[in-house]
Amino acid sequence: MEGSFSTSHIVHIAQPDFQRFRHMAVRVQNVGATIDDLFLPLQDVLVCSSQPPVQVREVVEAATRYHRLTRLGHTPQFGALLYDSTHNQQFLDLYFPLLAILSETERDTFYDLTAALALHPHLGLTLLDEEATDRTAELPPSARAIIVGQLLEALWGRIDILELVLARPRSIRLFTSDLALKEHVGRIEGGYDATHQVVNLSLPQLYGSFFSAVPGLSAYHVALCNLLAACDLRTGRLGKESGRLPGLGARDGAFKQIRARQLFLKGKVVEKERYLRFQRGSAHLGDAMPVGTPDLFRSDQAFMAGYFSLFMRVPHYFAKQNPSLYRALAILLRQDPRRFLRHDSASYVDQCRAMYTGSVDLPPTGIHVPFAWLPIL
Repeated sequence: MEGSFSTSHIVHIAQPDFQRFRHMAVRVQNVGATIDDLFLPLQDVLVCSSQPPVQVREVVEAATRYHRLTRLGHTPQFGALLYDSTHNQQFLDLYFPLLAILSETERDTFYDLTAALALHPHLGLTLLDEEATDRTAELPPSARAIIVGQLLEALWGRIDILELVLARPRSIRLFTSDLALKEHVGRIEGGYDATHQVVNLSLPQLYGSFFSAVPGLSAYHVALCNLLAACDLRTGRLGKESGRLPGLGARDGAFKQIRARQLFLKGKVVEKERYLRFQRGSAHLGDAMPVGTPDLFRSDQAFMAGYFSLFMRVPHYFAKQNPSLYRALAILLRQDPRRFLRHDSASYVDQCRAMYTGSVDLPPTGIHVPFAWLPIL
């Protein structure tokens, strides 16, 4: 980093430093902002890597708007605030790991599509505060871009499923805080609400998994999967989650992926058998553990959504532990996240293992595998 010494000067943030800073929260002060150990006076101008200049004052104003909106006392990542200040899409790269393997032309297509999706007439995105106050007009631009970009990233290889999602109006409700979310839906987890056919998510949940170079598990991925599993493949209407992504059902018509279904059912059997060994106390030292945490075994819906999230964020461990199940999702979604994520989500594997080695009271499983899986393997 370098800068000239004057009342208002340019601060150059080189690419390696920007790669580190872009995941960090910004601490706002009266006379500027701090990112890690870098203080930026209000009057300075930032040049991040090879991007056009940005006024520090604009970044601070974006952070302040977020503070006032959420009353949380912290901000989203530096990259989100830069986007909110400039609408320069390249500041959003950290939110879409897939971009790492796309060509320049494909990257342009990705961002062109996200811009189009953000304006799609069937994608209703609202922001609610406590007491049902509508704050949609104050929604940070980065939040909308992340919502549509992660939808596109997850279905990059399945535009037909994306078209199904947008065939009818869909509603995504963001909330200013976990408290506002709990006030509306009765819990802070959010997710897909089958009764009202809406996805509920708080702003902290949307940004929360990106405060490190390796993105963490995403509540949005879970909600998105349940939304997909609730789509009627013939009409596009939403109902109750089926516990299967489109293409994994026996009667999914043109969407049906026979090989993916075979591998999915085979891998699900493996996971269920592993879980039952630990749940019944019959597991031995060195036995393979389930890839998913115990809460994913409470229902078919939780299993599908949880393993979809693991596929997107813990691909290396997932593929090693259960090749059949991982391969099923790779075939179905026509992508392999191991190509664009060099490492798994930090700490997940250790936390998952600790739940099985340290618990003696795992709940019964509520997941089911159709008996019909046997003849087709």
